[in-house]
Amino acid sequence: MNDPVDITTEPTDEQLLLQIAAGERSAFDQLYDRYEGLVYGIAMRVLRNAADAEDVVVEVFWEIWNVRDRFQAERGRGRTYLTMLVRSRAIDRLRRRKARAETRNDQPTEPPPPVGELPGAERSPDDSPRHAELKSEVAGALASLKEAERAALELAFYGGLTHQQIAQRMDKPLGTVKSHIRRGLQSLRGALSSFQDGGA
Repeated sequence: MNDPVDITTEPTDEQLLLQIAAGERSAFDQLYDRYEGLVYGIAMRVLRNAADAEDVVVEVFWEIWNVRDRFQAERGRGRTYLTMLVRSRAIDRLRRRKARAETRNDQPTEPPPPVGELPGAERSPDDSPRHAELKSEVAGALASLKEAERAALELAFYGGLTHQQIAQRMDKPLGTVKSHIRRGLQSLRGALSSFQDGGA
């Protein structure tokens, strides 16, 4: 008598993305483990900078979890959606990097007058009460994270360190650091989504 055949298969990319849209964290973990290397590779080819590429990895998976209803299965495959997203974010970062370099090379010889003295000067979006409220929400969310998750995120975003450098700084395995960052991003989503809902 033949043994029963195990026909269990792993979920497709499309199934994982739809499960993520429904809030399934285990699906997010599976997608991260499946595509973290590919996302990093694409970002690295565009940016040719390890730190920037790892920042794009964080941005892409943050967006996948935070804007969960963007993927529509009827419009294409999950892998195509993911590769287009990472290329877009990598190109955005490359443009910002070039713009910063051009700004540094084109500094005025004299400092400009204060913003309030410029004709028709308007309040910067960064000075708006809503921006201040968002900063407060994010700061509060960071404070509520577990210490290891908060430290990993702060080193990645504010310290500009690569995942490998964070692992060395924290004296933790690389896989553990990636898990801290992933879980920290998931936890932060709650604060930002409630902020967005409150401002709708």
